Amino acid sequence: MSSFFLTGSIGTSVPLKRVCPKCLIAQIVAFSKRHQFVKCKFCGTNIPPRKGRN
Repeated sequence: MSSFFLTGSIGTSVPLKRVCPKCLIAQIVAFSKRHQFVKCKFCGTNIPPRKGRN
C-alpha cells in the first residue's frame, strides 16, 4: 500500500472521531457534521466539534 494513501486515509478519519465528555465513549460522526455539535449515541449529551485544525 502506498504511504500517501495510508496517510491520507488516516488524516481524513481523525477529525471525524469524537469522544463524549460524559460517558467517554468514542464515536465517528458524519463528514458533513464535522463542524457541528452532535448528540452522543449512548447517553444523549451534546458533543462539541473538535478545536483547532479540522
